[in-house]
Amino acid sequence: MALQDQRVVVMGGTSGIGLATAKAVRALGAEIVVTGRDDAKLRAATDELGAGATASRVDSTRGAIEPHVRWD
Repeated sequence: MALQDQRVVVMGGTSGIGLATAKAVRALGAEIVVTGRDDAKLRAATDELGAGATASRVDSTRGAIEPHVRWD
């Protein structure tokens, strides 16, 4: 299944199953937006995922969504 020209949001995509999911979906060609609460982990995840990956700081326990963050 190709996911070219698609954008996928992975909640909790900075580690564990979330990061593994983000990697798998990225390998299929999708752009990835990973969410998480920790800036350092968000940066590390987007660095690991490479081009086509961005991050958004989200604390889903509080429903607070920060502005979209892109580290290039």
